[in-house]
Amino acid sequence: MQNTLVTNYYQSGPGTIREHAVMETIVLLMEEPIFDTLRTQEQLGYAVNMTLRNTYGVFGLSVTVNTQATKFTAEHVDQRIENFFQEFLADHLTEEAVAEAVSSLIKLKLRADVTLEEEVGRNWQEIMSKEYVFNRNEREVTFLKEIGLEDVKSALGPLLSTRKLSVQVVGS
Repeated sequence: MQNTLVTNYYQSGPGTIREHAVMETIVLLMEEPIFDTLRTQEQLGYAVNMTLRNTYGVFGLSVTVNTQATKFTAEHVDQRIENFFQEFLADHLTEEAVAEAVSSLIKLKLRADVTLEEEVGRNWQEIMSKEYVFNRNEREVTFLKEIGLEDVKSALGPLLSTRKLSVQVVGS
């Protein structure tokens, strides 16, 4: 195997619909910059992505970098992910960026289902998760309208400093 895969998972804990809206805002704020920084600028790997996780109501973020084993160590990739977060918090997290992300999420959530498959998928997810919040998008929009920079910072700081699991599959 010539590839090394690093996935860092940052667990927030059990959360509410409001906290989920904040986490979605964080992911929307970071998914393009993390790709641009780690993939394009630093050329750490050919695949870089960030995902919001909701595992039975427990929220978390995961960042995955797939790199060549001969170019970078898993430890180096892990450190570059951590550095990205510190730089993002210090230099790129602004009230304007948060407002833009919130506005985009609101538009996305208020969009009507285009196909029956979308509607069934959205509602089936509520059944599978046993949460049964069939108006989740509308409820999240209510909370999104109240989210600002301080909400994002107060969620992101503890998220990145408390519970982290780094899964590293090292190639040869």
